[in-house]
Amino acid sequence: MYRPQLNALALVALAAVALIGACRQPLDRPIGRGDAAQARPSLAALDSGASLLADVDNARTAIAGGDAMAAANDLIQASSLAVSLPDAAPDPHTRPPKPTALSAFEAEVMLTTARSRLERGELAGADAELAAVQQRVSPRLPSVDLPLLRADQSLGLARVAVQGQHPAELKTQLLTAETSLDTYRGQPHAADATALAAAIDRTLKRPGALGRLQPDRLDAWSGRVDGWG
Repeated sequence: MYRPQLNALALVALAAVALIGACRQPLDRPIGRGDAAQARPSLAALDSGASLLADVDNARTAIAGGDAMAAANDLIQASSLAVSLPDAAPDPHTRPPKPTALSAFEAEVMLTTARSRLERGELAGADAELAAVQQRVSPRLPSVDLPLLRADQSLGLARVAVQGQHPAELKTQLLTAETSLDTYRGQPHAADATALAAAIDRTLKRPGALGRLQPDRLDAWSGRVDGWG
């Protein structure tokens, strides 16, 4: 069932958007590094379409697991990216014509509709709306990199969950990051991704480890993922 507490976590997720989008540099490197360290763009900043798809994919995964609250948090972040989508006209030379790429306005409407259905407990309807979004958003990043985007964004949301003391959300985001890293097959960092997934798995299984997890550890994990993209 959908809970009223969603509004509080929605505000936390909006803070995540601000942290990841506007103040990404602190998340890209562990706390304690000098200011002279070179900043590099995060994977999430490379392409709004790919980032939005990663959030939508996370939301559908949460819906499949019956976690409407986590799904709504992912959709809040996806909505923040929708405004950056390019408008595109259909190509009249393709036969049959390809579906028109989703415009920023259409994406926002569809994501809002999905969130409204989540609020009413209509998980299947919300999932169908998100499937339609996936079919029409055009990412420029290769699909092989999408698991890294999912993992990177989930680690960012895990950091916010630690700071906001939301252990259930922390566990959900770490599980998403672990699963995404396990599916990554890009080269030459597939083995590194698998090793990081195993480290996250050990943290999840170690009694009391989530309660002791510090933001700088999540920063370090996120920085490693960014470096592989």
